[in-house]
Amino acid sequence: LKSVSLEKLREAAKSRNLKSYWSMCKKLAHFNQKIESRFTVMNMKEAFEHDMGLSMRAVRDAINFATLFKRQEVPDVPLGYVAALMERSTSLKSANLFDDEKKFLKTCSETNELPSRDEYRKRLDRIKKGAS
Repeated sequence: LKSVSLEKLREAAKSRNLKSYWSMCKKLAHFNQKIESRFTVMNMKEAFEHDMGLSMRAVRDAINFATLFKRQEVPDVPLGYVAALMERSTSLKSANLFDDEKKFLKTCSETNELPSRDEYRKRLDRIKKGAS
């Protein structure tokens, strides 16, 4: 996993290269899955923090990103938009609206009609509230 580090993840996110960010997240998710299926790691948090310089939250977010999105679904938007969507993924998935929101973000990035991050968070909260 030399190709995945905190610095590389930050750089990919900062440069809005989410496809590269996704690829690193996918490697991390694959590695994590492989380890979990073969070993019982008692201190996984410490292992990731020590070996890769990643907090457990960063690892969880990276694995969620790689799990929730396919490479072709990754929008060309700042990571904050994707993070906002992932934070609400459980409730949106239970209402069968998560895939629609992924498509919305992808379309907005392609048509250059992305709402402000605050407007997007409010949109997600309205959708989530309506789905409850």
